[in-house]
Amino acid sequence: MASREAGLVVSIMKSANVTSNEALAFMGQSLTIMERTKPGTAVNFVKELLERRESRELPDLSSHIR
Repeated sequence: MASREAGLVVSIMKSANVTSNEALAFMGQSLTIMERTKPGTAVNFVKELLERRESRELPDLSSHIR
């Protein structure tokens, strides 16, 4: 998940001032492609994401970031 490519995508999205709706659409499309390519990978990715969110020491401020 924390690959160089992922960092590049995040950097591009930040510099383009992507809206939350655009980011959600991007995430949905990405998960669809993952699932089509190899069934089960999207579900595993979301599970890993949720597990990492629970283990963070810092508060989740994602709802406050625009």
